[in-house]
Amino acid sequence: MFKCTPLPNPPHKGEGKGEMFIWDYSAIFAVVIIVTLGVVFMAWVFYTCNRKLIFEEQALWEEFRQCHYCAYVYIDHLKRAPCRCPRCLSYHDAA
Repeated sequence: MFKCTPLPNPPHKGEGKGEMFIWDYSAIFAVVIIVTLGVVFMAWVFYTCNRKLIFEEQALWEEFRQCHYCAYVYIDHLKRAPCRCPRCLSYHDAA
């Protein structure tokens, strides 16, 4: 009968050049996306952990105001009387 002999393996791209990974467009795109997401994640972690450096002056409870007309809550750093609501622009007493 017929004797089946296995065919020799075809040579791969980069064989003999010491390449372990073949760079094509999808691999380059994946690496760029992963690096970009990594940088964004690290920036988010940095700014989340260091909020004390960003917001050095925390607002006191006395500085919070609520508008009598639209119920908008805002911070009045200047402690003016009468205050002006930043949303509806109505004037009201600071107390």
